[in-house]
Amino acid sequence: MSKDNLLMKNVLKSLHAIKLSMHDTAETGINEKLDEAIKLIEQNIESGSNTSNDEILIAIGKVLNKLPSIVSLLKLFSD
Repeated sequence: MSKDNLLMKNVLKSLHAIKLSMHDTAETGINEKLDEAIKLIEQNIESGSNTSNDEILIAIGKVLNKLPSIVSLLKLFSD
């Protein structure tokens, strides 16, 4: 297993944990973005998809941007 593949599996595990922890409390938009990121990573792992790491990072960024607590932390550290 390649290092990239292992990292993708770890990120996927983390995204699944986030989804599980927010199961009924998250807005629809957050769940949609989370599902999109999970799908891209799963496709990349399973089929060696041509999905670029940039696309995956953008999808993950969209998820994180939708989470109010993460946005607050990023603002705190950027000031």
